[in-house]
Parts: sequence; structure tokens; C-alpha cells
Amino acid sequence: MKKLIIETMLVLVGYCVHGQGTFQFDQQVNPTTAPGGYFNIQPDPTGESFIPALSSIGFVQFYFSDGANNGVGSTISVDLWSGSIGTGTLLGTTTPVSMPDLFTGQSTFFFDIPVAVAPGTTYYLQPIIQSGDPFQLGVVGNLYPNGAGYLHGVQQSVDFWFREGIVVPEPSSFSFFVLGIGGLFVVSGKRFKSKP
Repeated sequence: MKKLIIETMLVLVGYCVHGQGTFQFDQQVNPTTAPGGYFNIQPDPTGESFIPALSSIGFVQFYFSDGANNGVGSTISVDLWSGSIGTGTLLGTTTPVSMPDLFTGQSTFFFDIPVAVAPGTTYYLQPIIQSGDPFQLGVVGNLYPNGAGYLHGVQQSVDFWFREGIVVPEPSSFSFFVLGIGGLFVVSGKRFKSKP
């Protein structure tokens, strides 16, 4: 009976632990290059064009800085457009991310469901301030050959620091647990059959 209770507890723990995912980057500026300046996100549309090599996009990363020291942060999401930035066809919007006052750094935005894209086609990423301060987007110079930064709807000769790609799921702990238990049953069954 004690063995059954322990096994049941282990199964329940396995259900509670989910696998993580790893980022598979598709398009990006050199991630080791820090922004050399910042442009206000508003007025819209401001963002980056890119040409994906993968057939979907699951996350986006941008580099931000708070534009005001006033005790107010900002909540931001990222829109994915085809055709043109801010006026084309809206393909998806990420889950909003809240950033505190005086925040400067990289933020990751996830689409609830990966958005299908056509490799080799130009798309546009546009950060949208949902509420709070007028945050700024980090600019890195003309470092990305497959797109350009857009400032207030006008293409620039610089790029914004960005990365995009998909999340590759890793097997969950529960999967490993089931595999291990299955192996134990196989070994136990063989031992049981080999007894006279």
C-alpha cells in the first residue's frame, strides 16, 4: 500500500511540472550589440520590418527604455503586420508585458498561438503602448540586411534592436516520469517471468 501511495504522489508531482521551451531565433540584429540610442514609440507606427526564414513566429524581443522618470511604468504589446506597418493586415498581437518605471532592457513578448508567416516575405513588428509612459525603442544602426526600422511610419536607414523566432517545446518532466515508470515495469516484468 505504501508503494502505491508513493507512486501516486510521484504521478501527481509529474502532472504539476511542465516542460520548458527553448528559443529558436530566426531573424535578429546582432544580439551582443547594445542600442546606441532610443526613439519614442509614439506617435505610431514605429517598429521594424523583417523577412522570416521560418514558417511561424512565436515570440518577439525588443530593447526598451523608459522615457520619463515619474513613477509610472508602461504596458506594451507587439503587433505583427503584413503589407505595411500599422496600416496593412494585422496578423497577431502578443500578450502585453508590464515594465516598471525607469526600466531599460530587453523584453520578450509571446503570441498565444504561433502566427503563420510565409518565409521570404516582408513583415512588420510594431510595439504598441497599451497604457503608461511613452517608452522608447532601442536603435542599433543599419545592422539588419533584411529589413529596416520605421519611425512614425517612415522607413529609416537604421534598425531597432530586435529578435524573433519560435519556442521549441522540451519534453515535460511528466513525459520523462512516464518513460521511467514504463522502463521499471518492463524490468520488473522480466524479473517476475524469470523466477522459477
